[in-house]
Amino acid sequence: MFVRQRWLPLRLPLRLLAAAALWACAALAAAQTPALRFLQNKDGLTNMAVTALAHDRDHRLWIGTENGLYRYAGERVEPIDAVAEPLQDTIVAALAADARGRLWIGMRQQLFVLDPGQTRATRVGESVPVDTGATLATAPDGVWVLSGRRLLRVTQRPGAPVQVRVALDEHRAGPLRSLLAVGDNELWLGCGRTLCHWNGRELERLGPAQGVPPGCWGSTLLASDGALWARSGNRILRRLAGTERFVDATPPGSPPVVDNVVGDCRTPPIAEDREGRVLVFSNEGLRRWSGGQWQLIRSPAWSGADAMSMNIDRDGDLWLGTTGWGVAQWRGYRHWRNWTTELGSAWGDTWGFSAGDPGSLWMASNRGALHFDARAGRLLPAPPDGQAVSSFERDGQGRLWSGTFEGTLRRLDGRHGWRPVAHGLPEIRALMLDSPGQLMIGTQGGVYSIDPRDANARPTRWEGLADERRSGNGVYRLCRSAGRLWVSAHQGLFWTAPGQRLVPADVDGLPKGRATSLACGTDEVWVVMEPGQLWHVARSGGGRWTAERLTPDVLTRRGIVSLMQDSRGWLWVGTDSGLILRTPAGWRRFDESAGLVWPDANLSALHEDVAGAIWVGTSRGVSQIVHPEALVVPATLEVVVDSVKTGARSWPAQAAKITAASRDPVLVDWHVLSPLNRDSLRTSYRLLGSDDGEDVPWTEAGRGAIRFDGLAPGAHRLQIMAANPDLDTQSPIVALEIEVLPPWWRSTMAIVAGCAVLALLSYGSYRWRVRALLRNERTLQRLVGERTRELETSREQLREQALRDPLTGVWNRRALMEILAREVSRASRERVPLTVALADIDHFKRVNDTHGHPAGDAVLKEFARRLDASVRPYDAVGRYGGEEFLLVLPGLDLRIAADRARLEALHAGVTAPPMAVVGQLTCSVGAAAFDRDALADVEALIAAADAALYQAKAAGRDRVALAPLAGEAVPSGGERGLA
Repeated sequence: MFVRQRWLPLRLPLRLLAAAALWACAALAAAQTPALRFLQNKDGLTNMAVTALAHDRDHRLWIGTENGLYRYAGERVEPIDAVAEPLQDTIVAALAADARGRLWIGMRQQLFVLDPGQTRATRVGESVPVDTGATLATAPDGVWVLSGRRLLRVTQRPGAPVQVRVALDEHRAGPLRSLLAVGDNELWLGCGRTLCHWNGRELERLGPAQGVPPGCWGSTLLASDGALWARSGNRILRRLAGTERFVDATPPGSPPVVDNVVGDCRTPPIAEDREGRVLVFSNEGLRRWSGGQWQLIRSPAWSGADAMSMNIDRDGDLWLGTTGWGVAQWRGYRHWRNWTTELGSAWGDTWGFSAGDPGSLWMASNRGALHFDARAGRLLPAPPDGQAVSSFERDGQGRLWSGTFEGTLRRLDGRHGWRPVAHGLPEIRALMLDSPGQLMIGTQGGVYSIDPRDANARPTRWEGLADERRSGNGVYRLCRSAGRLWVSAHQGLFWTAPGQRLVPADVDGLPKGRATSLACGTDEVWVVMEPGQLWHVARSGGGRWTAERLTPDVLTRRGIVSLMQDSRGWLWVGTDSGLILRTPAGWRRFDESAGLVWPDANLSALHEDVAGAIWVGTSRGVSQIVHPEALVVPATLEVVVDSVKTGARSWPAQAAKITAASRDPVLVDWHVLSPLNRDSLRTSYRLLGSDDGEDVPWTEAGRGAIRFDGLAPGAHRLQIMAANPDLDTQSPIVALEIEVLPPWWRSTMAIVAGCAVLALLSYGSYRWRVRALLRNERTLQRLVGERTRELETSREQLREQALRDPLTGVWNRRALMEILAREVSRASRERVPLTVALADIDHFKRVNDTHGHPAGDAVLKEFARRLDASVRPYDAVGRYGGEEFLLVLPGLDLRIAADRARLEALHAGVTAPPMAVVGQLTCSVGAAAFDRDALADVEALIAAADAALYQAKAAGRDRVALAPLAGEAVPSGGERGLA
């Protein structure tokens, strides 16, 4: 029987009691809770006093601590010793990553730089200690450094040595405490007890006249809107773009600082997120500047922690470096908002949602109704009444209805709160306003309806479903599609029929059994049939409803508890291990790594609000996806090879080919850049030989390391790939070329020696082939001899070509030097005369200038021809250089008049006939005779001939001049001509 509750006017005691209840509930109001994950000892971070954070170009996180440098690439935190040479100092003062991919590592005693792709950090300068705090700022060609309270400029250009110079010293600027670079040569500095601006030449100190009171300004920030922020020990200042004065932006209440870090005047940092909101950390929690005011975000997870560094990664997540708690990652910072039970609002499970007044939302939980105030960003519990709320719905008059697990149907009265309308119903699981204006009620005992417009109406039960009030039976979900009311129940999928009846849905291909969840689109239905199978129901071409089962990998071994199709046509699936989204682009799963408050979703706890945000209810709180469109951006996976070792040798990760001995193990370490759904991340590899095709299967790798022992000799290609079915993506294939050298007994020489032994054994076994082998050998020798002679002839021809001048055809200088050296040696040994003559064409330059270089070449060839025709067969003529020709005349003795006459005749024969084009030409000749005492070597002999040539030139050209003979004085005029 249904009992309609009739309320009497409330008396004063009841009003006071209600007011007290409202005050108590307000005390339990829950603010947004960050989805934090900490990197601590269990993750490999052995020192949790974090001093600095930086993300490099490959999106890896570098962590500076009081006991060394660490790196995190998504799997585990690794000490810097594993990837670089050990650093002498253990306290990291500051970190900075520049646009070129370099990581600048500021230690308390020395500055280092780690270039991209390298495994060893390089010392910068001889002694560059780095102060602690905001003391590093990158520049296009280096970095700015605060060192010993001074400002240093470190310049490192490609191919040039590192330069370190002092830009500002303490005498000029006072002790410098913080550094912010806003241009190539424009800096904001915390100097002494004030804030300074430096443009590379002039230093401006700001004071009260500019709105800057005295203080230790240890953090500064230039925001994306051009506003400049500065923070001291107890103040935060803000200067808008285009203004000259700072204004106080300190949050009201307690000072937003960590009180125990003022000894060295270091203050927590200021950061800006991707949405342009400024972030500061305080004793109370994280404060965020948004819409012209501060928001306070508390979390018990970081209660008591001091955040001394902040960083935003490529996905927009916030990273905090704390002094004692390690590194905190706020997962889903940009697109997810969470409310949990951690801050005192222990409402437990959330079962449903409904829109309230503009800017508000109602939530059903097992502790009662919750009201979300969007303006305040808080959940406000309604006055507790001990009844767990299962569902909400709003009627045509805008009134809010709720159902409870105890079977009470209630309506929200603006003056009196929740007013019971009916008691004694079966457990209410779903409420839905049907298009005719009826409020449909899904219960454990079937479907009911009530007219919310009739104040005296009672719920009426629909026929067609058996009333089996047992746990797990009854109705689960209600929805409307294609003008029909659809019902998922323990007896199957039903829809409405005339006369307030329910009949089994006539759907082709849909199995019989329990339908545990349901969602409707405009002309399609999604239903979950036991045992956890997802089916898509739509009209076929003939107008009949047909079902198709969906089996994506992301649903494997996951229990579906709720479904919802949003206004975009996307399907949201709540499971026992995360939230799954189906879009036209594919399937995606979201868990705690993405920002979901808890992976265990609840029945019917999916909702889209008027702004398009998605709400998810779980057993430990509520998540809101503020920007669902941002979640469907294709996820990227990238495999990065960290190191390769073969035996004791380490190879660069970018090596084109890796060589290993046959007995050396090959070890490859890598990591996958992907912060999301790492539990579902799978890496695989395969090793391809030179003859293998693409059909070689992939082998799953348990972690980012492979070891190969005993690889077969030859060429191998190692391929590594990562895939994540939860993100519906896979990485490009990374390939490494590995060449395994054979053992000595499989080397070429060993094989040749083995073949020789085998040949000897075969010779003993097959002696009858000896004659044929000998005959073949003789034939081969004959052929080899012929070929050898051919090669010798060809070699001689090549040698002749190499020793001849290509223009004139006479000997070149190299050949002449060999001939002359040989003749000098013979003359010295056999005591025979030897004469060397240098012939030079007179005024040859005029020929080139007057007739051109082709005519000059023709003159040289003709002159060489005449010389060669004028000498004896055993004389040698060659081009010494340019228009100079060298004659080696063995047996010619300048002491004998006949020989001197021969030389004069040679001169006359060369110059007498005119030449074509240029006409008559003359030449000058200088000759020197070999003398064992005075002119005993090649150089001296040529030098004497050259001196005689210059004597001929000086005497008027067109003549022969002789070098002085042994014991003969040089003639007075500098020339000794022929008689």
